[in-house]
Amino acid sequence: MAFTINTRTLTDTATKSVFMAFGIDSSPAAAASATIYDSSAATYALATLTLSAATSASDTFVIGEIVTADSISMVVQDHTTGGTTMTVYRCTSGTDDTPLGWSGTTLPGTSQAIVGSISGTHTVTTHSSTTGTFNARTVQINGVRWSVNGAESVKLQYGGTSTQDIGYFTGSGVWDYTNHAYPITMGSATGGAAAGDILLSTAAAGAQYDTITMMLEVKKLTGFNTPNYEGNLGNQYALPGRY
Repeated sequence: MAFTINTRTLTDTATKSVFMAFGIDSSPAAAASATIYDSSAATYALATLTLSAATSASDTFVIGEIVTADSISMVVQDHTTGGTTMTVYRCTSGTDDTPLGWSGTTLPGTSQAIVGSISGTHTVTTHSSTTGTFNARTVQINGVRWSVNGAESVKLQYGGTSTQDIGYFTGSGVWDYTNHAYPITMGSATGGAAAGDILLSTAAAGAQYDTITMMLEVKKLTGFNTPNYEGNLGNQYALPGRY
């Protein structure tokens, strides 16, 4: 049987994620490389949609409103009237702006109608040939707490086309501000959809019933954000309480 690693998110905001990774060795087996932090699935992860034409004063978007395209609901994080792109993050529904990550969801397809919860239906659609893209994400680890039982040795690594080892963890311990540990940046980890992800594996098979429990605090650096409400100044649409 496999050594399966499970995860649980404790906190996930626009600036920070705190999560746990844990597992028990059901038979003497090594834990294969597993993504314990999927940065694209974290809340407020940004994507950029390319539009079919430049927006205008009479056909523009409201920063902070919900837009729906291709049955995908998103919050407008930023847009400048007269521009041909729009930055968004995924949300729960067309009437609920609670942020979600992009896990299991693709971006809207080409030539899709866009409907705003405030601005209504637009003549501008998604571009006819250029699909949306996920914004590059960077993170750093501000804290690690671990308890690794038995003969296991846990390896953490930043994902990407080029990866970066974070460290090996055995026994139990804490790395964070309480013992003057420096934040662990992504180093040379860059490129690809996995950039900003954190991977866990074990060096070799341990003993049956060995356990791993880890808690990580991740600071979101780039590629995540809340709506830039100040950009609504001068917009013809009213967003109550927001400029």
